[in-house]
Amino acid sequence: MRSASAGFITLLARDETSFTFICEITKRNGDVVRLASCVGNVVSSGNTFYGSPGFSLSSITSSAFGQPPTVDMRIPVTVGGLITPDDVTFGALDGALFDIWMIDYLSPGDGRLAMFRGKVSTVEINDIGAAAFQLEGFASDLTELVVETYAAVCPASLGDSRCQKNLTAFTFNATVNTVTSRSRFSLTITAPAAVNGWFANGVLQFTSGANDGFAFDIRNWTQSGSVVDLWLPTIKDVSPGDTLQIVAGCDKLPSTCQQKFNNIIHFQGFPFLPVKAQLECGEQAGSELSDRPPVGSTTFIIEDC
Repeated sequence: MRSASAGFITLLARDETSFTFICEITKRNGDVVRLASCVGNVVSSGNTFYGSPGFSLSSITSSAFGQPPTVDMRIPVTVGGLITPDDVTFGALDGALFDIWMIDYLSPGDGRLAMFRGKVSTVEINDIGAAAFQLEGFASDLTELVVETYAAVCPASLGDSRCQKNLTAFTFNATVNTVTSRSRFSLTITAPAAVNGWFANGVLQFTSGANDGFAFDIRNWTQSGSVVDLWLPTIKDVSPGDTLQIVAGCDKLPSTCQQKFNNIIHFQGFPFLPVKAQLECGEQAGSELSDRPPVGSTTFIIEDC
């Protein structure tokens, strides 16, 4: 059930209204963008919601029969604008938080009515320079079936509550030295224990520059030249002098857990489970045994599968 101020309820009772929608977007790195669906800017709760580029709503559905609420909306994207094509293409809005309210743009001081709170489900840029967003409420997480399977590798994330490894000694400050591309650049870093692959499967987070606040997964690390390769390109251009924090990576193997992190006691994998070939071998051997006479009546040899 939605609640509204007395002033807003009075506005709803009028024959003529001047309602509009305002939206607050929190990007993956914590940056906040505020937009209004009307032509002009709207000030609400001390913040300015911009009518340019603005946005348009196609639909808002309320939760019903166990299904989460959804929203379809479009936002113009321009290079250098509040929402850029790179924001969409390189993931700055993946999982971004959206808050949408209804407000009277002629009387914003009378409060606003909360219409939706959720996150980005899908987003794509169409051929007319606008990004089409499909949003879903947080209740959508409850409809997903999450099953963890048994595997030889560790399912925990390095440093999480199951891993329990303190990553202070494996976290380093670095500065970008030279740039080959958005996904490959060299660093100035002091990491005495680092060897080839030391930061592979790790993560780096920029602390300055155009990508400030964004984190990216590391594909490979070349110790000679301190070169880092990312799985995906950064959202903005990387420049020499950009600073970042980089964390050593884990390939989820028990040998790495023991030798690199000395954390085998918290290893969550099952490296001694038989693999499919071993199980098939066991079935074959069992079948051969069942067709043979009982032990004592004759002598036989069980050959390795």
